[in-house]
Amino acid sequence: MTDKNVISFIFNQINSDSKEITIDDQNIYNSFFTKSEKEIVNILKLSSYLFENIESLSGNESILSAIKDVSRDGNIEVINKIESVNENLLSLTSGNSSLLGKFNEHIIEKYLKNHFPHYEVINTSVSGEKCGDIIINTHTNMGNISVESKNYGPERCIPSSEINKFKRDLMNSGIKFGIFVSTNSRITGKSVIDYELFEDKIIVYLGPAGHDCSLLNLAIHYLITLNELDAFHNRNIKIEENKDFKDKLKELSKAFETNLIRLNNCSININETEKKLSSLMSNLRKDIQIIISDFNVHLNRLQNDLIELREESNREYSSYEDIIDVIRNGRSDKNMNKQMCLERLATLLKDKDYLMKLDDNHIYFYKDETYKDEIYKGKINYKGKSKIDVYFKEYSDIVKPYNHRIVTMKNNNYIIELKDNIDTWDYISEKI
Repeated sequence: MTDKNVISFIFNQINSDSKEITIDDQNIYNSFFTKSEKEIVNILKLSSYLFENIESLSGNESILSAIKDVSRDGNIEVINKIESVNENLLSLTSGNSSLLGKFNEHIIEKYLKNHFPHYEVINTSVSGEKCGDIIINTHTNMGNISVESKNYGPERCIPSSEINKFKRDLMNSGIKFGIFVSTNSRITGKSVIDYELFEDKIIVYLGPAGHDCSLLNLAIHYLITLNELDAFHNRNIKIEENKDFKDKLKELSKAFETNLIRLNNCSININETEKKLSSLMSNLRKDIQIIISDFNVHLNRLQNDLIELREESNREYSSYEDIIDVIRNGRSDKNMNKQMCLERLATLLKDKDYLMKLDDNHIYFYKDETYKDEIYKGKINYKGKSKIDVYFKEYSDIVKPYNHRIVTMKNNNYIIELKDNIDTWDYISEKI
Protein backbone atom coordinates (compact mmCIF):
# COMPACT_ATOMS: atom_id res chain seq x y z
CA MET A 1 0.00 0.00 0.00
CA THR A 2 1.51 3.37 -1.03
CA ASP A 3 1.72 6.47 1.17
CA LYS A 4 -1.04 8.11 -0.84
CA ASN A 5 -3.28 5.06 -0.50
CA VAL A 6 -2.85 5.09 3.29
CA ILE A 7 -4.16 8.65 3.52
CA SER A 8 -6.94 7.90 1.05
CA PHE A 9 -7.99 4.79 3.03
CA ILE A 10 -8.20 6.74 6.27
CA PHE A 11 -10.14 9.59 4.76
CA ASN A 12 -12.71 7.12 3.47
CA GLN A 13 -13.64 6.59 7.12
CA ILE A 14 -14.36 10.28 7.55
CA ASN A 15 -16.55 10.72 4.48
CA SER A 16 -18.29 8.21 2.26
CA ASP A 17 -16.89 10.04 -0.76
CA SER A 18 -13.33 8.90 -1.30
CA LYS A 19 -10.90 11.83 -1.33
CA GLU A 20 -7.19 11.99 -1.86
CA ILE A 21 -5.00 14.22 0.33
CA THR A 22 -1.53 15.33 -0.71
CA ILE A 23 0.79 16.35 2.14
CA ASP A 24 3.63 18.56 0.96
CA ASP A 25 5.35 18.90 4.35
CA GLN A 26 7.65 15.87 4.70
CA ASN A 27 7.88 16.23 8.51
CA ILE A 28 4.09 16.18 8.90
CA TYR A 29 3.85 13.27 6.47
CA ASN A 30 6.47 11.28 8.40
CA SER A 31 4.72 11.97 11.72
CA PHE A 32 1.67 9.98 10.53
CA PHE A 33 3.68 6.76 10.71
CA THR A 34 3.97 7.11 14.53
CA LYS A 35 0.19 7.42 15.00
CA SER A 36 -2.65 4.90 14.92
CA GLU A 37 -5.36 5.03 12.28
CA LYS A 38 -7.84 6.33 14.88
CA GLU A 39 -5.49 9.20 15.83
CA ILE A 40 -5.01 10.15 12.16
CA VAL A 41 -8.78 10.15 11.61
CA ASN A 42 -9.27 12.48 14.57
CA ILE A 43 -6.53 14.83 13.31
CA LEU A 44 -8.06 15.04 9.85
CA LYS A 45 -11.54 15.58 11.27
CA LEU A 46 -10.30 18.43 13.45
CA SER A 47 -8.29 20.03 10.62
CA SER A 48 -11.26 19.82 8.26
CA TYR A 49 -13.61 21.31 10.84
CA LEU A 50 -11.28 24.23 11.68
CA PHE A 51 -10.71 25.09 8.03
CA GLU A 52 -14.39 24.96 7.06
CA ASN A 53 -15.58 26.91 10.13
CA ILE A 54 -12.87 29.53 10.56
CA GLU A 55 -15.33 32.42 10.09
CA SER A 56 -17.73 31.21 12.79
CA LEU A 57 -14.86 30.33 15.10
CA SER A 58 -13.55 33.91 14.95
CA GLY A 59 -16.90 35.14 16.29
CA ASN A 60 -17.40 32.43 18.90
CA GLU A 61 -17.98 34.08 22.30
CA SER A 62 -16.71 31.04 24.21
CA ILE A 63 -13.30 31.42 22.52
CA LEU A 64 -13.22 35.11 23.45
CA SER A 65 -14.19 34.17 26.99
CA ALA A 66 -11.29 31.70 27.14
CA ILE A 67 -8.93 34.39 25.88
CA LYS A 68 -10.14 36.76 28.60
CA ASP A 69 -9.56 34.04 31.19
CA VAL A 70 -5.97 33.73 29.97
CA SER A 71 -5.54 37.50 30.14
CA ARG A 72 -6.61 37.54 33.80
CA ASP A 73 -4.16 34.79 34.77
CA GLY A 74 -1.40 36.06 37.05
CA ASN A 75 -0.29 36.35 40.63
CA ILE A 76 -1.35 39.85 41.80
CA GLU A 77 1.05 39.91 44.74
CA VAL A 78 4.07 39.02 42.57
CA ILE A 79 3.02 41.59 39.93
CA ASN A 80 2.74 44.34 42.57
CA LYS A 81 6.25 43.52 43.84
CA ILE A 82 7.63 43.65 40.29
CA GLU A 83 5.87 47.00 39.70
CA SER A 84 7.38 48.33 42.93
CA VAL A 85 10.91 47.24 41.88
CA ASN A 86 10.40 48.78 38.44
CA GLU A 87 9.31 52.12 39.99
CA ASN A 88 12.42 52.11 42.18
CA LEU A 89 14.57 51.40 39.10
CA LEU A 90 12.88 54.30 37.26
CA SER A 91 13.85 56.58 40.15
CA LEU A 92 17.36 55.23 40.71
CA THR A 93 18.35 55.10 37.04
CA SER A 94 16.65 58.38 36.08
CA GLY A 95 14.71 56.49 33.41
CA ASN A 96 17.75 54.88 31.75
CA SER A 97 16.00 52.79 29.08
CA SER A 98 18.92 50.38 28.70
CA LEU A 99 19.00 49.36 32.38
CA LEU A 100 15.20 49.26 32.60
CA GLY A 101 15.11 47.18 29.43
CA LYS A 102 17.48 44.56 30.88
CA PHE A 103 15.25 44.26 33.94
CA ASN A 104 12.11 43.73 31.84
CA GLU A 105 13.84 41.27 29.47
CA HIS A 106 14.76 39.15 32.49
CA ILE A 107 11.11 39.15 33.71
CA ILE A 108 9.79 38.16 30.25
CA GLU A 109 12.45 35.47 29.79
CA LYS A 110 11.58 33.86 33.15
CA TYR A 111 7.84 34.03 32.37
CA LEU A 112 8.23 32.39 28.95
CA LYS A 113 10.40 29.58 30.32
CA ASN A 114 7.84 28.86 33.05
CA HIS A 115 4.70 29.06 30.88
CA PHE A 116 6.06 27.63 27.60
CA PRO A 117 8.51 24.92 28.74
CA HIS A 118 8.09 23.02 25.48
CA TYR A 119 9.61 25.96 23.53
CA GLU A 120 13.21 27.10 23.52
CA VAL A 121 13.53 30.66 24.89
CA ILE A 122 16.70 32.41 23.68
CA ASN A 123 18.06 35.72 25.02
CA THR A 124 19.60 37.47 22.00
CA SER A 125 22.07 39.39 24.17
CA VAL A 126 23.65 35.99 24.93
CA SER A 127 23.12 34.20 21.61
CA GLY A 128 24.18 37.15 19.44
CA GLU A 129 21.12 36.95 17.17
CA LYS A 130 20.07 40.27 15.66
CA CYS A 131 16.29 40.26 15.97
CA GLY A 132 14.48 41.49 19.08
CA ASP A 133 15.43 40.85 22.69
CA ILE A 134 14.11 37.29 22.95
CA ILE A 135 13.62 34.52 20.36
CA ILE A 136 11.02 31.80 20.96
CA ASN A 137 11.93 28.68 18.97
CA THR A 138 8.70 26.66 18.69
CA HIS A 139 10.43 23.68 17.03
CA THR A 140 7.42 23.46 14.69
CA ASN A 141 6.68 24.53 11.12
CA MET A 142 5.82 27.89 12.69
CA GLY A 143 9.50 28.60 13.22
CA ASN A 144 10.56 31.38 15.57
CA ILE A 145 8.74 34.25 17.29
CA SER A 146 10.74 37.39 17.94
CA VAL A 147 9.87 39.46 21.06
CA GLU A 148 11.00 43.09 21.29
CA SER A 149 10.65 44.60 24.82
CA LYS A 150 10.67 48.29 25.75
CA ASN A 151 10.61 49.59 29.34
CA TYR A 152 10.51 53.39 29.07
CA GLY A 153 9.08 55.72 31.70
CA PRO A 154 5.26 56.19 31.53
CA GLU A 155 5.58 59.77 30.25
CA ARG A 156 7.60 58.74 27.16
CA CYS A 157 5.89 57.10 24.15
CA ILE A 158 7.67 54.46 22.08
CA PRO A 159 8.69 56.28 18.86
CA SER A 160 7.90 54.92 15.38
CA SER A 161 11.65 54.64 14.70
CA GLU A 162 11.80 51.70 17.15
CA ILE A 163 8.93 49.99 15.29
CA ASN A 164 10.71 50.44 11.94
CA LYS A 165 13.93 49.01 13.39
CA PHE A 166 12.03 45.92 14.58
CA LYS A 167 10.53 45.50 11.10
CA ARG A 168 14.00 45.63 9.52
CA ASP A 169 15.25 43.02 11.99
CA LEU A 170 12.33 40.71 11.08
CA MET A 171 13.06 41.14 7.36
CA ASN A 172 16.77 40.43 7.79
CA SER A 173 16.24 37.43 10.07
CA GLY A 174 13.47 35.78 8.03
CA ILE A 175 11.29 35.41 11.16
CA LYS A 176 7.60 35.72 10.26
CA PHE A 177 6.10 36.40 13.67
CA GLY A 178 6.89 39.32 15.98
CA ILE A 179 5.60 40.73 19.27
CA PHE A 180 6.42 44.32 20.24
CA VAL A 181 5.66 44.88 23.95
CA SER A 182 5.98 48.10 25.97
CA THR A 183 5.79 47.88 29.77
CA ASN A 184 4.88 51.42 30.92
CA SER A 185 4.20 53.63 27.90
CA ARG A 186 2.02 53.66 24.80
CA ILE A 187 3.34 52.73 21.37
CA THR A 188 3.08 55.55 18.83
CA GLY A 189 0.15 55.02 16.48
CA LYS A 190 -1.02 51.80 18.16
CA SER A 191 -3.85 50.78 20.49
CA VAL A 192 -3.18 48.96 23.77
CA ILE A 193 -3.57 45.69 21.83
CA ASP A 194 -2.95 46.03 18.09
CA TYR A 195 -1.56 44.15 15.10
CA GLU A 196 0.01 44.89 11.73
CA LEU A 197 0.62 42.90 8.54
CA PHE A 198 4.01 43.75 7.08
CA GLU A 199 5.19 42.06 3.89
CA ASP A 200 4.75 38.36 4.81
CA LYS A 201 5.11 39.11 8.54
CA ILE A 202 2.57 39.71 11.29
CA ILE A 203 3.39 41.85 14.33
CA VAL A 204 1.31 42.08 17.51
CA TYR A 205 1.69 45.30 19.56
CA LEU A 206 1.09 45.45 23.34
CA GLY A 207 1.45 48.64 25.33
CA PRO A 208 1.28 49.70 28.01
CA ALA A 209 1.17 46.07 29.14
CA GLY A 210 2.56 46.41 32.69
CA HIS A 211 4.47 43.50 34.21
CA ASP A 212 1.46 41.17 34.05
CA CYS A 213 2.58 38.99 31.13
CA SER A 214 -0.97 37.79 30.41
CA LEU A 215 -1.14 40.09 27.35
CA LEU A 216 2.11 38.56 26.09
CA ASN A 217 0.58 35.11 26.69
CA LEU A 218 -2.48 36.18 24.69
CA ALA A 219 -0.34 37.42 21.77
CA ILE A 220 1.65 34.16 21.59
CA HIS A 221 -1.52 32.04 21.55
CA TYR A 222 -3.02 34.33 18.91
CA LEU A 223 0.00 33.81 16.61
CA ILE A 224 0.02 30.06 17.30
CA THR A 225 -3.70 29.86 16.41
CA LEU A 226 -3.14 31.73 13.14
CA ASN A 227 -0.33 29.37 12.22
CA GLU A 228 -2.26 26.22 13.17
CA LEU A 229 -5.30 27.28 11.16
CA ASP A 230 -2.99 28.08 8.28
CA ALA A 231 -5.05 31.24 8.00
CA PHE A 232 -2.26 33.66 7.36
CA HIS A 233 0.48 32.05 5.23
CA ASN A 234 -1.09 29.15 3.35
CA ARG A 235 -4.84 29.75 3.06
CA ASN A 236 -4.58 33.37 2.00
CA ILE A 237 -7.31 34.48 4.42
CA LYS A 238 -6.27 38.04 5.13
CA ILE A 239 -7.39 39.73 8.33
CA GLU A 240 -8.03 43.05 6.54
CA GLU A 241 -10.53 41.32 4.26
CA ASN A 242 -12.21 39.35 7.08
CA LYS A 243 -14.40 42.10 8.57
CA ASP A 244 -16.00 39.98 11.29
CA PHE A 245 -12.65 38.75 12.58
CA LYS A 246 -11.18 42.24 12.44
CA ASP A 247 -14.17 43.68 14.32
CA LYS A 248 -13.81 41.05 17.03
CA LEU A 249 -10.13 41.90 17.48
CA LYS A 250 -10.98 45.60 17.76
CA GLU A 251 -13.73 44.78 20.27
CA LEU A 252 -11.32 42.69 22.33
CA SER A 253 -8.69 45.44 22.20
CA LYS A 254 -11.25 48.01 23.33
CA ALA A 255 -12.40 45.75 26.19
CA PHE A 256 -8.84 45.41 27.48
CA GLU A 257 -8.26 49.16 27.23
CA THR A 258 -11.54 49.91 29.05
CA ASN A 259 -10.69 47.49 31.85
CA LEU A 260 -7.22 48.99 32.24
CA ILE A 261 -8.83 52.44 32.62
CA ARG A 262 -11.24 51.03 35.20
CA LEU A 263 -8.38 49.50 37.17
CA ASN A 264 -6.54 52.84 37.18
CA ASN A 265 -9.69 54.65 38.33
CA CYS A 266 -10.20 52.10 41.13
CA SER A 267 -6.63 52.65 42.28
CA ILE A 268 -7.14 56.44 42.31
CA ASN A 269 -10.41 56.10 44.25
CA ILE A 270 -8.75 53.84 46.82
CA ASN A 271 -5.94 56.38 47.35
CA GLU A 272 -8.38 59.27 47.73
CA THR A 273 -10.55 57.30 50.18
CA GLU A 274 -7.46 56.38 52.18
CA LYS A 275 -6.49 60.06 52.46
CA LYS A 276 -10.01 61.04 53.57
CA LEU A 277 -10.07 58.30 56.22
CA SER A 278 -6.64 59.36 57.47
CA SER A 279 -7.80 62.98 57.79
CA LEU A 280 -11.01 61.88 59.54
CA MET A 281 -9.08 59.75 62.05
CA SER A 282 -6.67 62.61 62.73
CA ASN A 283 -9.53 65.01 63.48
CA LEU A 284 -11.23 62.40 65.64
CA ARG A 285 -8.00 61.88 67.59
CA LYS A 286 -7.72 65.64 68.21
CA ASP A 287 -11.34 65.85 69.40
CA ILE A 288 -10.83 62.95 71.79
CA GLN A 289 -7.68 64.57 73.17
CA ILE A 290 -9.56 67.84 73.78
CA ILE A 291 -12.32 65.95 75.58
CA ILE A 292 -9.78 64.08 77.74
CA SER A 293 -7.92 67.30 78.54
CA ASP A 294 -11.14 69.15 79.46
CA PHE A 295 -12.29 66.25 81.61
CA ASN A 296 -8.97 66.17 83.44
CA VAL A 297 -9.05 69.95 83.91
CA HIS A 298 -12.42 69.75 85.64
CA LEU A 299 -11.42 66.68 87.62
CA ASN A 300 -8.17 68.31 88.72
CA ARG A 301 -10.00 71.49 89.63
CA LEU A 302 -12.42 69.53 91.80
CA GLN A 303 -9.57 67.65 93.48
CA ASN A 304 -7.64 70.85 94.16
CA ASP A 305 -10.72 72.55 95.57
CA LEU A 306 -11.20 69.64 97.96
CA ILE A 307 -7.53 69.77 99.01
CA GLU A 308 -7.70 73.52 99.62
CA LEU A 309 -10.87 73.15 101.64
CA ARG A 310 -9.30 70.41 103.74
CA GLU A 311 -5.80 71.79 104.23
CA GLU A 312 -6.45 75.52 103.60
CA SER A 313 -2.99 75.77 102.17
CA ASN A 314 -1.48 77.44 99.11
CA ARG A 315 -0.08 75.37 96.24
CA GLU A 316 3.64 75.53 95.58
CA TYR A 317 3.19 73.92 92.15
CA SER A 318 1.03 74.81 89.14
CA SER A 319 -2.27 73.00 88.76
CA TYR A 320 -3.07 70.80 85.80
CA GLU A 321 -5.78 73.33 84.92
CA ASP A 322 -3.23 76.15 84.78
CA ILE A 323 -0.91 74.02 82.61
CA ILE A 324 -3.67 73.27 80.07
CA ASP A 325 -4.77 76.93 80.04
CA VAL A 326 -1.23 78.15 79.28
CA ILE A 327 -0.83 75.51 76.56
CA ARG A 328 -4.04 76.65 74.88
CA ASN A 329 -3.88 80.40 75.43
CA GLY A 330 -0.31 81.32 76.44
CA ARG A 331 1.48 80.36 73.23
CA SER A 332 1.90 82.64 70.22
CA ASP A 333 2.23 79.61 67.96
CA LYS A 334 -1.33 78.34 67.34
CA ASN A 335 -0.23 75.10 65.64
CA MET A 336 -2.89 72.58 66.65
CA ASN A 337 -0.61 69.56 66.29
CA LYS A 338 1.90 71.03 68.77
CA GLN A 339 -0.93 71.96 71.13
CA MET A 340 -2.35 68.44 71.04
CA CYS A 341 1.10 66.94 71.73
CA LEU A 342 1.64 69.30 74.70
CA GLU A 343 -1.79 68.48 76.15
CA ARG A 344 -1.15 64.77 75.73
CA LEU A 345 2.25 65.06 77.49
CA ALA A 346 0.78 67.13 80.36
CA THR A 347 -1.98 64.55 80.82
CA LEU A 348 0.57 61.73 80.80
CA LEU A 349 2.68 63.50 83.49
CA LYS A 350 -0.43 64.06 85.61
CA ASP A 351 -1.45 60.41 85.32
CA LYS A 352 2.05 59.38 86.43
CA ASP A 353 1.72 61.63 89.58
CA TYR A 354 4.27 64.20 88.43
CA LEU A 355 4.11 67.73 89.91
CA MET A 356 4.47 70.61 87.44
CA LYS A 357 5.52 74.23 87.69
CA LEU A 358 5.32 77.02 85.10
CA ASP A 359 7.66 79.87 84.32
CA ASP A 360 7.72 82.21 81.30
CA ASN A 361 9.14 79.65 78.86
CA HIS A 362 9.18 76.21 80.47
CA ILE A 363 7.04 73.64 82.18
CA TYR A 364 9.13 71.90 84.86
CA PHE A 365 8.07 68.53 86.15
CA TYR A 366 9.02 66.77 89.40
CA LYS A 367 8.41 63.31 90.69
CA ASP A 368 7.57 64.34 94.29
CA GLU A 369 7.62 67.35 96.59
CA THR A 370 11.01 66.56 98.07
CA TYR A 371 12.69 68.00 94.95
CA LYS A 372 13.81 71.66 94.97
CA ASP A 373 13.42 74.09 92.05
CA GLU A 374 16.96 73.60 90.80
CA ILE A 375 16.71 69.79 90.94
CA TYR A 376 14.05 68.71 88.52
CA LYS A 377 13.19 65.56 86.62
CA GLY A 378 12.79 67.44 83.37
CA LYS A 379 11.34 70.40 81.50
CA ILE A 380 9.48 71.36 78.32
CA ASN A 381 10.11 74.53 76.30
CA TYR A 382 6.39 74.85 75.56
CA LYS A 383 6.77 78.23 73.81
CA GLY A 384 9.19 76.95 71.19
CA LYS A 385 8.26 78.36 67.76
CA SER A 386 10.19 76.13 65.39
CA LYS A 387 10.04 73.06 67.62
CA ILE A 388 9.22 71.93 71.15
CA ASP A 389 11.90 69.97 73.04
CA VAL A 390 11.50 67.76 76.11
CA TYR A 391 14.51 67.56 78.47
CA PHE A 392 15.10 64.59 80.80
CA LYS A 393 17.79 65.20 83.44
CA GLU A 394 20.41 62.48 83.90
CA TYR A 395 21.79 62.47 87.48
CA SER A 396 23.90 59.35 87.07
CA ASP A 397 27.52 59.44 85.91
CA ILE A 398 26.68 56.66 83.48
CA VAL A 399 24.89 57.66 80.27
CA LYS A 400 22.26 55.10 79.36
CA PRO A 401 22.03 53.93 75.72
CA TYR A 402 19.63 55.98 73.62
CA ASN A 403 18.38 56.21 70.01
CA HIS A 404 20.71 58.71 68.32
CA ARG A 405 18.25 59.10 65.49
CA ILE A 406 15.67 60.94 67.64
CA VAL A 407 17.53 61.80 70.90
CA THR A 408 20.52 64.07 71.61
CA MET A 409 22.57 64.50 74.80
CA LYS A 410 23.60 67.93 76.09
CA ASN A 411 24.56 69.19 79.58
CA ASN A 412 23.46 65.91 81.17
CA ASN A 413 20.05 66.17 79.53
CA TYR A 414 18.45 63.74 77.11
CA ILE A 415 16.68 65.96 74.59
CA ILE A 416 13.93 64.79 72.23
CA GLU A 417 11.76 66.87 69.92
CA LEU A 418 8.05 66.52 70.73
CA LYS A 419 6.38 64.99 67.68
CA ASP A 420 3.28 62.92 67.10
CA ASN A 421 4.93 59.64 66.15
CA ILE A 422 5.29 56.21 67.74
CA ASP A 423 9.07 56.33 68.37
CA THR A 424 8.82 59.68 70.20
CA TRP A 425 5.98 58.64 72.48
CA ASP A 426 7.56 55.26 73.20
CA TYR A 427 10.75 57.00 74.38
CA ILE A 428 8.85 59.58 76.49
CA SER A 429 6.74 56.86 78.12
CA GLU A 430 9.87 54.88 78.93
CA LYS A 431 11.63 57.91 80.52
CA ILE A 432 8.56 58.93 82.53
